[in-house]
Amino acid sequence: MSPDGELSHESSAKKKGWGPVGCVLALLALAVGVVFALLLPSLIERAAGKKEPTAQTLSVPLQEKIDTALRAQRFPVPQSTEIASNGYLVVTFQLESFAPRVTPQQFAEDAVVIVRNAMLGTAFQDFRVTLNGPPPGPGLIRRYGSARYHEGAPHPVSWEPAR
Repeated sequence: MSPDGELSHESSAKKKGWGPVGCVLALLALAVGVVFALLLPSLIERAAGKKEPTAQTLSVPLQEKIDTALRAQRFPVPQSTEIASNGYLVVTFQLESFAPRVTPQQFAEDAVVIVRNAMLGTAFQDFRVTLNGPPPGPGLIRRYGSARYHEGAPHPVSWEPAR
């Protein structure tokens, strides 16, 4: 206010702005809104009971059956064995230095047949062997490819090289 009691243009201009605190609060509200919008679909799915498919571990006796069959054919013990959400029994090999007498494709195809034969009489019908090589760097995976066995298919064994 001016000394004579009238509002001056300068004082009303100062009151119109948000100021630094108002800007920070507005940005904070915007950030919370964006995070909420991104999380909302997953929160709805959880509330509806939908869960991400997860792999299951194989029972110890079946794991031992696979390991024994592989060792009998002079194959290394796999890095992991799990049941994928699509029902495949997935066996993963991590070869630190690939020195088998065969190609990665032949190694994986032979291994998937050994695993399939070891699991005869179980409920499993689809198998995959994933073959990884030595990592090219920390936290990285060198994938050679995967061999699949589809029970009942005309050509049950297939090779999918890494892309």
